[in-house]
Amino acid sequence: MTAATPHIGEGKVADYGILAIVPGQCSVAAWGPGLDTHGNSVSATIALETFARTSGLSLF
Repeated sequence: MTAATPHIGEGKVADYGILAIVPGQCSVAAWGPGLDTHGNSVSATIALETFARTSGLSLF
């Protein structure tokens, strides 16, 4: 952990999250540890992909 790493308390790295917005319908937040090479939470990405697939909601 570096001085620039977001953290909560001594030595605890903060979780990272993703906010998904479907305009006029809903907003969903998902968070979890473990980042991919782009800095996104791996587990949050999987959770939101699963939610989008099962709900049929999409931004596009």
